[in-house]
Amino acid sequence: MDTHENLNDFHLIPTFNFTITDEDCLIPAETVSDCVRCGKELSRAAAKRANELVKNGVTLESCSPALLHFFSPKIPRELKKSIEVSNELVTATKLMQMKLCTSSKVTPNTFLSYLENELIRPKDYFCKPYTKICHSCDKYRNEGGIQCCLGNGVDVLPQDLRNDKCIPICVPDNDPFYCHFDIKCLNFVRSVTTTRDDCSMGYAEQAITSYLDGSPLYGSDSKLAVKLRKKSGGRLKEESRTNCKKGFLPTVDDKTAVINQTPTLAVLHTILLREHNRIADILSSLNPLWSDEKLFQEARRIVIAEIQHITYQEWLPFNFGENYIRYYRISPTSFYSRDYSEDVNPGVINGFGAGAFRYLHTMVPDSLMSCPANYQAAYLYKLSDHYFNPSLVETSDESFDDLVRGFVTQQAGESDPHCTGEITNLLFKSHNKWGLDLIAMDIQRGRDHGIASYNDYRYLF
Repeated sequence: MDTHENLNDFHLIPTFNFTITDEDCLIPAETVSDCVRCGKELSRAAAKRANELVKNGVTLESCSPALLHFFSPKIPRELKKSIEVSNELVTATKLMQMKLCTSSKVTPNTFLSYLENELIRPKDYFCKPYTKICHSCDKYRNEGGIQCCLGNGVDVLPQDLRNDKCIPICVPDNDPFYCHFDIKCLNFVRSVTTTRDDCSMGYAEQAITSYLDGSPLYGSDSKLAVKLRKKSGGRLKEESRTNCKKGFLPTVDDKTAVINQTPTLAVLHTILLREHNRIADILSSLNPLWSDEKLFQEARRIVIAEIQHITYQEWLPFNFGENYIRYYRISPTSFYSRDYSEDVNPGVINGFGAGAFRYLHTMVPDSLMSCPANYQAAYLYKLSDHYFNPSLVETSDESFDDLVRGFVTQQAGESDPHCTGEITNLLFKSHNKWGLDLIAMDIQRGRDHGIASYNDYRYLF
């Protein structure tokens, strides 16, 4: 296939002869140019309108935490630029798809397959992919104050007042739970996307990394990583508690940090913090001449290796079966493996991250268990009473250990079609009698990411 030399606004990068129509013709240069231009205009107009809505009073200040869902403070300038470019390219792609699919026999799947093989990259875009790790305020959306519902969920926000990133969940009048509270709308905002590595048109990419690098503990950028370090002995910052020999996570102003979502997460992060500092102390005693930087990086490598080992040698075989893991060579057959290849893409497949992996939500128990050291009693706490309330971890000097014993003793729920009401009716309920519906959010997120329907997958397999 020859490259068009008369294109003014974009490059066509040929890979192999792939046609999208019966007449074997390519996408006309004029069509691509018009779509890119219109995509810019529509995307920028939508962004301008969204800013006006926020400035003119459509905010989340009077709403409950359940309605806030995703709201963010300031976002990095690099991420903001990447989001803007991504929105423009995605809008242009949608416009091009609509034009071709309505004027010919081209199907949406054929069109997107064409884009995957015949890259169309506007040359006036400077592509610098931006990667961001979920941390800190990720309960809230990194796109400003976006509200999609009226008041406290009484109805969907009118279209002329709604941000273009809104895809609210409409609650039917006969819903067996929300009908008792006159809830008609659950706030929901589209995922943050970034440009593809080559700035080509087509599917949008998420701005989240998939590496098992301990970033929930160490941070996702150098600025945050520095804040978390004690700068002495290779240790991370920790706080002490009365009558407790071991440290706890530092106190932060952001009470909505992801580690505060449940006491279970707070306990897990605390264990990883203690493990890092334990290893750093051992390395320091064995190597008294090592600098703080050397001790920190070596301890960090060991903790990351532990996380990876637990994931591949224990968690995956337990959930999917050892035969499955070995057959596909997912888990190393020995402690020393040379299976790593830099040519393999370590990214998470969209269908897995936004669909299949959500099966774990069916296994969430409806309560939190704590067990005293003698194991002669057990105490249960409702999960919904402790969203963003990790105080249970520090109620007494024995609370942390009691919770750890309870968590390792308590059985997880079955992997089945059923979920506890603690996450389907009361997620992040705060002071309200109702909360979000996590399963409805999973389904809506699948639609947001373009996950195929159940029947499509049945037909595929």
